[in-house]
Amino acid sequence: KVSPSILKVVTENHQKNFATGIAIDPHHVVSNIKVIQNPFKYAYIETVEGKKFSASLVGKDYGSSLILLRINENVLTPIKHAKTYEVGDWIALVGAFYKEFPSIYQGILSSASGEQVILNAPVVPGSSGGAVVNKRGELIGVIRGQVGFAFSPDYTFKDHSGEIRIEIPKSKHKDLCAAVPARKVADISRDLMKYGKVRRGWLGISLSRGGQVQIRRVVRYSPAEKANLRKGDVILKIDGKTVKSPEQAIRIVRSLRPEQKVQFNLLRDNKPNSTLVVI
Repeated sequence: KVSPSILKVVTENHQKNFATGIAIDPHHVVSNIKVIQNPFKYAYIETVEGKKFSASLVGKDYGSSLILLRINENVLTPIKHAKTYEVGDWIALVGAFYKEFPSIYQGILSSASGEQVILNAPVVPGSSGGAVVNKRGELIGVIRGQVGFAFSPDYTFKDHSGEIRIEIPKSKHKDLCAAVPARKVADISRDLMKYGKVRRGWLGISLSRGGQVQIRRVVRYSPAEKANLRKGDVILKIDGKTVKSPEQAIRIVRSLRPEQKVQFNLLRDNKPNSTLVVI
């Protein structure tokens, strides 16, 4: 079921670079940005039957490491998307991992959010851009690469002059794989088709580090100022989603669409408050 939708994406300029691609409609292929990191003269896709088609770059998104390619021919078989999935589900990674393709590896879904899924499955050369599928051959996500983690936590020191953060170097784990969820892939692909880039939400605030998600600064003329958000407000919910950390607040806002109207639930002077923000 999956093989007709799996493609090899090749860029060429004195040497060849390749990654896996996935057909999302009869003309478009989503892949990983690594394949266009070096300057290239030609790009093409190759099917599992060995047919080759010239491809053009529609757009790229550094935030997700995804690119979108287009071919003129109406020949691609789009992959079906999984409606639901859960942590612990069996998954397969399918892609152009070696000269012969498709290749397949198996594992389990280790963790999942709207922004990323983590897989307990090996990361092998050429796997970037490959398909993460369930046992029905439906797409759960697109492989991004190895998971980075630190053996020690980051440290933050504070004094009267400000804040100093020491970040511990991240290490890669060959048996843990990160992927972009299929729903996010669909949203990014639509933006790339329409605008050539991804339009992410912007609010215009800075947040304090620590336990509460508290506004430290409001940018002038920003959506936040227009909605009367203030320094000292504590954000409790954004668009109905409970916010537990500054990082989570940033992820939620970035996932919103420009001009989207969103409810913010706040604590202001220790009293509940709410406001509608146009992102």
